[in-house]
Parts: sequence; structure tokens; C-alpha cells
Amino acid sequence: MDTIKHIKTLSQNAISFAMQHGCDNCLISVNNVLGTHIEITNRQVEAIKQHNTVDIQMRLFVENRVSKFYTNIIDEQQIKKLILHTIETAKLLSPEPAHELPQPNKYPKQKNNKQLFLHDKNYHNITIEQKIELAKYACSTIARKRTIENKCSYQDFYSFEYMLSSNGLEVESINTVYKLLSEVVINYNNTKLDGYKQMLSITFNEINNDKINKIALEAFNEAIEKKGKRVTPNGVFDVVVDKECIYTLLSPIISAIQGGAIQQNRSFLKDKLNKQIFSPLLTIIDNPHKRKTIGSRYYDSEGVTTKKRAIIRNGKLKTFYINTYYANKLNTKATNTNYSVLVMTCNDTVTKSQIITPKQRPIIYIKSFLGGNCNITTGNFSYGINGFIIDKNRKKQPIEGMNLTGNMLDFWNKLIEISSDVNIHTSIQIPTLKFSQITFSE
Repeated sequence: MDTIKHIKTLSQNAISFAMQHGCDNCLISVNNVLGTHIEITNRQVEAIKQHNTVDIQMRLFVENRVSKFYTNIIDEQQIKKLILHTIETAKLLSPEPAHELPQPNKYPKQKNNKQLFLHDKNYHNITIEQKIELAKYACSTIARKRTIENKCSYQDFYSFEYMLSSNGLEVESINTVYKLLSEVVINYNNTKLDGYKQMLSITFNEINNDKINKIALEAFNEAIEKKGKRVTPNGVFDVVVDKECIYTLLSPIISAIQGGAIQQNRSFLKDKLNKQIFSPLLTIIDNPHKRKTIGSRYYDSEGVTTKKRAIIRNGKLKTFYINTYYANKLNTKATNTNYSVLVMTCNDTVTKSQIITPKQRPIIYIKSFLGGNCNITTGNFSYGINGFIIDKNRKKQPIEGMNLTGNMLDFWNKLIEISSDVNIHTSIQIPTLKFSQITFSE
């Protein structure tokens, strides 16, 4: 494509110009994103948005200093002016020897991501009419149900990324993502109840009628499940957290193992590497080269080769994510800047239905979180929850006004059961999980 050729030429000229005008090293990253967003309500097209953007980031290393600029201007003369201005800005900073590019032997041998099968070769041939019809079908599939409103949101993205450095890095990647969201609103005792479900795919043809019918029906059933008097139980319960929201409870761990949090003493996991701190059932692997999986990649945001690694193995913390700068500050080895694809080891014989079935006492089933936060320095958290209390007869009652509070180390030590309902095509491949003896209060 002409755009791709232009991006490469502009990047190569920018690197050459920067090195000729006082840079010791430099790195440029250019991302061209195309996309479509369609909103359908009751089969009526309410909005169509399309975009085509180019974002450029350039880091310039000058005499142990680093400065950067961001722009969406793809004019070469304007880029040169920004480079000269940024070089002069860098000279005003205090020297910091920790700032440097990764060593060339850290860069990947693969120059593109074709072998990961992460983009739809037919993306540019799919018409807007095809996209609208797909979204309309998602609305019509439950049109006969007792609904007030059927909504569908369709989105797609095509991303081309090109990275080039003065010390040998040259990589590129193409990714496509399609997202379909089905939302249903019903009326119950003059109260609107809603349900939603979404699906992601890498190719357009993966979104077939059977999958659309499935997510639309799940959205409708989620709304139906919210019928009934809402209760606010207090006490100690076993808790099931649905796979759709489990990352809320995992993200503080990911944040706490970042090099910046470690170096700045802002992590509750700073001194926990290779220690048994979670349930022995917990094993999470970062698998960056998993084919046909959103999030897979051969290189990270610095251009460093990604590697398969255990983050947590049998409850022991095994990895910190440390980039080149923080590796120098901490006098340790760099790993990667962040995760690519998180995969939890699970039990293929245990179904979601099994772990949300109470054995004796009622359980709390969390479907989503309603705000809240976690302090990654201490690990203490508090989240509002949305879900159900389920008794031994599998009767569900919606809950309201409840908060899940505690400490991340304590909470993840209470993991007792792992389902097998993993979405294998997304970057967060964590199934529905069950935790024991969790205290709830209003």
C-alpha cells in the first residue's frame, strides 16, 4: 500500500536526519489505524463513524538525555522541525545514563508478524453494507423476545505499526480486530433491566450467525436474570468471579510487577519474587507467540523480543516486567515492557456450571464490578459488585449495595477452583474462578 511505503520512507529519513543533527541514538514508532464504528438500535442505523489516523512517536537520545515527541503530522519537513526542537529540548534536561536503547541482540529475528496470523487479508474488501447487515442481524435475532430495546455496536480496527531505530531495529506488524456487542433492555415492574455480551475476532468471517445468535441470547438472558427483589447479604461466602470481569482483580498484580512500581517502592510485590505468595492452584503464563490470538506479538513497545514466561507458577511470583531504563536503574536484567497474552492453567474437566453450583451454603456470583480501586503499594482493594446470590437449589437473587474488600495477597490465596471456560482468542485467557470464605459488607 502507498501509505505503508510512505510511512517507511518518512521513518527512515527521520532517523537519518536526527543522527545527522546531534542524536546519539533514536527510535521512531508509527501506527496507522483504520476503523469503522456502527450503532444499530432496533434494526435502525443510528450512527456510522470511520477513521484513518497516523500517530508518530519519536525518542531522541542526546548526551545521556532523552526527549520525545508525538504527532499525527506525516509531512517530512514538519517532522524535521520537531526533531530539531526536541534535540534542543533534550539538552535542557539533567543527564541520566540509565536512558538508552536496548542492545541490538535483544531485537527479534522476525521482521513482521505474518506467522502469527493476526490480520484479515480481506479487511479492505469488506463493504460498509456488509458490516451494517451483520450488525442488523445481531439486533433481529432476538427481536421477538420481550424487549424494549435491542442494540448492537459493531467495531473494526486495522492497525499497521512500523518501528525503526538507529541501532538496528526494523520491525512491522499488521493486526485486525472485529468487535460485536449485543445489548438488550427489558421492562420489569416499570424498571429497565439490561444485559450485554460481546465477541472479538481477528477475521470478519469468524463472526457467523451461530455466534451472533449465541451472544444475543446471552445478553437477553442476562437481563432476564436480573428480575426479582434485590438483596444485600452480609457475612462470609464462597465467591465465583466470572471470566468477563476477573481481570479487574488481576490487573493490580500486573501493575505491581512493573519496573516503575518496583524501582519507586510503589509495589506490594516488590520483595516477593520467587516466593510462595498465592494459592498453589494459580499458574499464569505470558504466551506472546500464540497464533491467531489477539495480543500476540514478536516484540514489545521497545522493540525487544518477547518471550514466553511464567508470571506466577504454582503460587510463586516468577517475573517482573522491566524495560531497559528501569533495568539500568535497578541494576538488573530487562525482561519485557508488559504482558502480551495471559494464559491461566486450568482444569479441562471442570465447567463453569459446576463451580457456580453451591455445595452446601449459598455462594456469591460476581458478574461485573461497579467502580472501586486497588492501592498497588499495599495491595488493599475495594470494589462495588454486580451479580447474584445463589442457594443450594440454584435459585438466583440479584444483589445490590455490596462491596468486595480485602488485600490482594489474602484474596488470591483463597483460590479454590478453576473453570475451563477460557476464551482462547483474546489476550486475557483467564477462566471463571472460585474463592473461599470471602467476607462481604454493605
